[in-house]
Amino acid sequence: MSKIIHTHQLKKNTDGDLPFNVEWLGARSGYSNREAHRHGYYEVFLFEKGGGKHIIDFESYAIESQSVHFIQPGQVHQLLRKSETSGCVIIFSEDFYYLHSRENQSLNSFPFFQPDNDSPSITTADLDFAELSKIAQDLYKVLNTDNAHKVALLQSYLQIFLLQIWNVFDKLYPEINHPLSAGKRLVSSFKSLLERDVLVEHQVAFYAGQLHVTPTYLNMACKKVLGKQASEIIKERLILEAKRMLLFSELSGKEVAYELNFIDPSHFGRFFKNQTGMSPLQFIKKESLR
Repeated sequence: MSKIIHTHQLKKNTDGDLPFNVEWLGARSGYSNREAHRHGYYEVFLFEKGGGKHIIDFESYAIESQSVHFIQPGQVHQLLRKSETSGCVIIFSEDFYYLHSRENQSLNSFPFFQPDNDSPSITTADLDFAELSKIAQDLYKVLNTDNAHKVALLQSYLQIFLLQIWNVFDKLYPEINHPLSAGKRLVSSFKSLLERDVLVEHQVAFYAGQLHVTPTYLNMACKKVLGKQASEIIKERLILEAKRMLLFSELSGKEVAYELNFIDPSHFGRFFKNQTGMSPLQFIKKESLR
């Protein structure tokens, strides 16, 4: 039986089924930090002391001291940290973040959780990291106390934690952190839909229909915001998922073709080569030499 990329689900903590946790690096029972995998939830790593590298969707990021790394649901990542690396990881589901609150900032509005974020790793100043570490400690304390308002407190602290990271992000990337225009909101919604439906839907018309705009309008918005048409974005996302499956699973090229809803393996092979300049087999061989 073919093995697909393993998806980690949020493990039950001491509360039984609370979809939130704070874990300290070095004490993660049952967690393989060398296995490439994906998650059905969000992770925010705080690395107090660095060492090693973090591979996120084929890009390698150094684990530096006082750095923060972001993992979104569905991303394939591999944490190759050295033994001296220390810190913690904040883990939460989308449902937990929104539970009992309609006033929370949308997760998609945080720049580090947007589908097209190309900065999944930031390094902070001393005072900024100290503030984030303090909030993480507060989250851990609340999580491990018997409090009738535990969930509300955790949600409040989590919101403060993410907003504080946003402040740091603003300092590092002031040019990209401003209220989203109508076009950027549309493109962000399109990319969120793409994350959800890319395995089965490959046509611009489908996504335009879901967003209640015409394909032409969606293409124009994508071109203005990202410099490429919606069809190009779909192709790039398909190629990323194909690479994930080819490299981190035991699926054959034929099986990957069917997983991605191509009409036949030959169509998938042509598509992959047109986009990458390599056949699926050539890609696997090339990556295995790294």
